[in-house]
Order: sequence, then C-alpha cells, then structure tokens
Amino acid sequence: MALALAEARWGRPKAPGPSETPSLSDEFGHSGPRIVIKTPVPEGPQGEAWGDLSLVRGLGRALATRGYRVRIDRWPQRGLVRAGDAATLVLRGRRLPDWSGPRPHLLWCISHPDELELAELEGYAHIFVASLVTAERWGRRLGEGRVGVLLQAFDETRLTGVEVDPRWAHYPVFVGNSRFVRRPVVEDALTAGLPLLVVGRAWQGRIPSSMWHTPGLPNNDALALYGQAGVVLNDHWPDMARHGFLSNRLFDVVARGRPVVTDPVPTMEEVFGDAVLPFTTPSELRARVEANMGVRLPPERVEVFRERHGLQARAEVLAATLAQLGVASEGP
Repeated sequence: MALALAEARWGRPKAPGPSETPSLSDEFGHSGPRIVIKTPVPEGPQGEAWGDLSLVRGLGRALATRGYRVRIDRWPQRGLVRAGDAATLVLRGRRLPDWSGPRPHLLWCISHPDELELAELEGYAHIFVASLVTAERWGRRLGEGRVGVLLQAFDETRLTGVEVDPRWAHYPVFVGNSRFVRRPVVEDALTAGLPLLVVGRAWQGRIPSSMWHTPGLPNNDALALYGQAGVVLNDHWPDMARHGFLSNRLFDVVARGRPVVTDPVPTMEEVFGDAVLPFTTPSELRARVEANMGVRLPPERVEVFRERHGLQARAEVLAATLAQLGVASEGP
C-alpha cells in the first residue's frame, strides 16, 4: 500500500544507465615492481558481475599511481609467474585463490572469515584483515606485527556518476541480489510496510513484483543511485556481522554523502559514527528510514571520510608494507 501511494504521488522512477563500459583490463601500470593480485573472482563473463572485481581493479589502479605494476590473476589460474613479478597479494573471500606466485606473500581477507582456517595464515609475510575485531584476535594468535587492519574502501575514480531520476529520492532503496537466501533488511522492510524499491538479481517470488525495480545496474550507475536514493538500506552475511566485517556498500554510500540504515555490526560506530544507523526490529527500521529520508551528510565530514577510506589510502598502506618487505617502488 505504501509503495502504491508513493508511486501514485511521484511516479515510478526510471533506472539510471547503463552508462558504464567496464574496463576488461586486468593489468595496470607501466613501470616498477609487479604485484600479482590473486582473487577468487572467476575467469570469463561470470566474473564481470562480481563486486570483488570492481574492488580489485580499483586497487590495481591505486597501486599503479604509487609506482607499481599490477596484474590480476582470477580463479582458477594456478602457478602463473612471469618475469618481473615481485610479490603476491592474495585477496581472500569465499574461496582461497592459488597463491603460488612470487614471494613475499601478503593476504587481505575481505570477507567470510569462517571459511578460513588459521593454519592457512602461516605462509604469509603479512596479513591484512577488513575487521578491527578479527585483526585483534588473529594478532593475538599469530604474533605482534604480522596482522594489520585494512578495511573495505570506496574507489575514488568512480565518484563521478550519471544523472539519476529525481523520483528515486522519495523511496528507500536496497541494491543487492537475493543470493537465494534470507535478506533480513528486505524482510523487515516488508514487515514494516516501507515503500522499498529493490535493484538486483533473482528476486522473483521473494518480494512483490512492484518492489523489484530492475535486475541490476552497472557499477557506476549503482554508485550514482546511492547518492540520490531517499535512503539506502543494507545488510551483512551473518558470519561477517559476527566477526566485524563491514560491508563495502557502507563505504560506497557514505562516500556519496548519504547515511545508511543496516543491521548492527561490531565497531560500526567507531568507523562511521552516526552516518551508518543500526536497526534490530522492523519498527526500528521504519523509524530510521523516516528520520533519514533525503538526509545528506555535511560536505566537510564526507571529505574527511573520503581521505581516510578510499582505495588510495589502502594502497598507501600496502605500498609501505611492501617497501618494508623489500619490494619498494619509485612512486610517491
């Protein structure tokens, strides 16, 4: 009923885009030591839809500005070593990529820590983890100095976006696939009677057809939508919430100057302050949405956030660690 009333008043918004022609290049930079990034993203067209691929390509661009060459090896490439390869960064998500590349080996665990055994960590010269909670726990087990925090981040090169239909500003929006599992924030929005619009794949039969707006958007268009939606909703995989892994969507939305309403995760307030608003019940979700519809964060606060949590900041940490391990570049 709420969605029908909203559409009667403002009309159903049009989806942005498509505006983006994705770069299929998996190599970045022209000089300096080459870093091989091993990622669980599969080879071929299937992998182009993975959010991790956008992250790792953005990281490749950021490391290239710091004087490194970067090659991305997608799963299941194994044992691929070329002349000039100087170090390996394993991006750990749902599965372990091959990590038989050149030493030293570094790890960045960005998700699903329950699928990683601590014994797997022994072969790495340095370990980064996208969680303050898990980094502290692993540090106690593996020894001081071997484990550092490297949170998820947004890609500064994707801050510019397409024009978005202004009618999106009247709706709470969820951007994400059904994953064929329970998505708590969507279920709670339905229970609360919110006029939710959902952008993503495989929602047939899981939500009313009137709420399923479009099966997906190119990355740049989704980022533009974050900045224009009335308010953005988010949720986490249960294991990631339990271990303090903050969703990359939180970083993308706040970098666009908008607050996010999401399920609670440890350390969330420490990283985002009140820009990310937790809820635990459908009624609390509704109250959060109504109080934050159309809210924009102060520009100076957004600027500070961007300086701290862009991929350039993450590349700076990685470059400093590589230099300590003897793989220095001549970049800034």
